[in-house]
Amino acid sequence: MAVAFVAFIGGAAGSGTAAPQENTTIKHVAAGTLALPAALAGGRGGGIAADAAGNLYLGVTEGEESSVAVYDSSGTFLRHWLIDKRSLVLRLDDVRLAVGPEGHVYVAPQHASSPDELIKVFTPEGSPVRSFGQGSHLSEVTDIEVDSSGNVFVTSRARRGEGVPDDVVVKFDAAGQVTARFAPFPGDRGQVGNDLDGVALASDGSIFVGTDKRKTPIVHLDSAGRRLRGSDFAIALPGALNDVDDVDLAGGRLYVSGYLGEQKAPIALAVLSPEGRVQDTIAGRAHYVAVGPRVHLSGYEKATRLASHGAGNVSQYRPVPAAPGAEQTVAHADCGGGNVLDGQTSRGGSVLRVQARKAPSCLAYFAQKGSLWPGDDCEPIRGYLGGEPLEVLPLIRKNGEVLVQALPGELRSGTMILQWACYPGGILDVRYENKGEVELYDPSGVVQDSKTRKLLQAATVRLEFSPTKAGPFGTPALSLMDPQINPQLTARDGAFGWDVAPGYWRLRVTAFGFRPLRSKVYKIPPEVTGLELRLRRDAPQQARLLDPFAGRAGKVRLGSRSARTRVAGLRLKLVRGKVRRIDVRSKAYRTAVGVRLGSPVLAFKKAYASQVTPADRRATKVLTRYRIGKAFFTIRKERVAAIVLGR
Repeated sequence: MAVAFVAFIGGAAGSGTAAPQENTTIKHVAAGTLALPAALAGGRGGGIAADAAGNLYLGVTEGEESSVAVYDSSGTFLRHWLIDKRSLVLRLDDVRLAVGPEGHVYVAPQHASSPDELIKVFTPEGSPVRSFGQGSHLSEVTDIEVDSSGNVFVTSRARRGEGVPDDVVVKFDAAGQVTARFAPFPGDRGQVGNDLDGVALASDGSIFVGTDKRKTPIVHLDSAGRRLRGSDFAIALPGALNDVDDVDLAGGRLYVSGYLGEQKAPIALAVLSPEGRVQDTIAGRAHYVAVGPRVHLSGYEKATRLASHGAGNVSQYRPVPAAPGAEQTVAHADCGGGNVLDGQTSRGGSVLRVQARKAPSCLAYFAQKGSLWPGDDCEPIRGYLGGEPLEVLPLIRKNGEVLVQALPGELRSGTMILQWACYPGGILDVRYENKGEVELYDPSGVVQDSKTRKLLQAATVRLEFSPTKAGPFGTPALSLMDPQINPQLTARDGAFGWDVAPGYWRLRVTAFGFRPLRSKVYKIPPEVTGLELRLRRDAPQQARLLDPFAGRAGKVRLGSRSARTRVAGLRLKLVRGKVRRIDVRSKAYRTAVGVRLGSPVLAFKKAYASQVTPADRRATKVLTRYRIGKAFFTIRKERVAAIVLGR
């Protein structure tokens, strides 16, 4: 089982956003998989849920235990906690969960074979809050959702002996009392198991329910549980399979996951309007879908055993295919002076993002192992980028890898298409494969210190949009930009960049230690690249700014001469008049990313995820030291207890 991030350009992120126009383009981007921690490495992934901050909660079944694994918005594993233990392990035991309006995690009873199987509520850290559902007759639960008022909806199997003759959606109020049972198919109990596979809640109180019934894969109920007419989802969902596993509703769109489409070309995710119009599809197979700031899928791919760096066998979770593809798809570019850019590596749907100013010197290629249809005698014959044929014909290399490439000067924004000539039964059949996207992104640039021209880390760059030059400017919907992150936080290279829809745009930049900056207004198109946003220093904040890479604390810097040994909040060690060590003694001092004395260790590690290294491998669990640049951070009791610059 694997979990893949899938971000949508033009897709909806928050359920509070307005419904988009029908002609909004949605492009999908595969964004990698989530590895289970060592303690759960042999587990099976189940339901998923995302909170408003983008944290992802994944249900995991391992042996007789079920747990919740938590990841942040970047896919970094944070923690896991035990839900319960059980003696029976079936597919029905996959964990189903949801996030409530208060941020708590609701876990549905997975088996519900006894009155003890109750809905359990946890804090995001895993502490039990409460449980409820005694006497509610839940059975074979397939989904759980919580609305903005705290009402809980659960899809449950019929229990005729207990007065529940049909498969139903059970509604609990915020206090945990059953207030209603809705039967989408009265008198038509599922023959094998629960025919209701997912539930999604609309802001008007109506309910969308995914089902196992081919002719009615999705039913729409009003707030009283009555069937609404108008949308024929059997026609909307492409193909004949229509095996819906889960549904979610966000931003005026339905996200439907499962085994859809045709058997030879299955679809993992279909994006529909509530009126039943298809807006996008992603190939493959998937179990569950959850929509937060990004769209997440829990897929069918099983774990494989691979050797890794001499460490023996380790589990690797393959991503959900984002487009039809063979063993592997890689997006890669070599730009001019040897600068190599890599897109996402996945089974299809790769995206290669290139700054427009580098594009004229970039050689870009997409590669995969083998043909999509090995039994149909297929060979690649032509490549296209953005609708234009590429000069170099696709190549088949000795290892069976198929390579389609764009030469320098050919690179442009658009879809990379590979044309195949196939001969099933000896008859020519021309086929096309979507290899992925090339994006020359804008607006893009860097944030600098106006005095030193130094590139600034942890500057917050926020996009503002208006359809007219005169404004007013406001926060754009995520459907207008890619990546769907606003604001962006610059890394050590100070870089930022988006690909945005046509209109008028401006940038607002803030950084601790500097005065806020608002850019001029840019009309797009044309592309706006190579921006240098220069921030002026803010003296009071600079006096409290820690720079671990430069070895600076306020106005004091390692190696500089100082006539004073006493500085408020600092303890200095001088050798021959030069500062050799700076001990930070005050919480008033902080780094650009907000780390100070007393900061939680999780916030510290997240802020410096790519730079943090243990400073002392012999350190105990109680005392841990990490080195960032020229600074050493000591952790005690899960918090930053000491910050020292220099030795």
